[in-house]
Amino acid sequence: MSSSHKANRAGKEGELMWEDHLKKEGHKVLRSDDVRGDVNLYWDLETDSGIRYEVKYDLSAYDYYHKRPDQTCPNLFIECWSTVRNEPSGLYSSLGEADIFVYIMKRTDKEGRHLGNYAYSFWLEPFLVWVETQDKMKGLRKVSCSNKGDNNAKGWLVGEELVNENKIHNGYINKIELGK
Repeated sequence: MSSSHKANRAGKEGELMWEDHLKKEGHKVLRSDDVRGDVNLYWDLETDSGIRYEVKYDLSAYDYYHKRPDQTCPNLFIECWSTVRNEPSGLYSSLGEADIFVYIMKRTDKEGRHLGNYAYSFWLEPFLVWVETQDKMKGLRKVSCSNKGDNNAKGWLVGEELVNENKIHNGYINKIELGK
């Protein structure tokens, strides 16, 4: 199975987890896949209230965290550049189309056993502005997604501690445990 197919499958898995969460909250949910046709849409889910979500499911954050003794927490990988199209991507693509960015993390132990999933949700535009500001102020590390991805994008690594320390500034909405 190609790495882009695996990434797409993981993305769909994350979308389904978030869709289940929204339905448990009593929302009716529309998937962009169901209305896309031949048009590119840069949102994944929309609720009956008109709120649109861009969802990312990160399978690797804890794997890297456990392998790197210098890391004090897992990192969120915030895609910002398409190496294929040589242009901004990730949240830049969703800006103006999605309202909320959902970042789901697969929590694992040091042996790689799946312990559960949890999701951060942010207002997309304030979160992107905050990440750009952090990059300008602190020089966030930019990396390629080549280790487990298909090397089609670059992004910022943003420590989970930094995200939690800056909730008042980064568009933070909440953190939700999603289970396995």
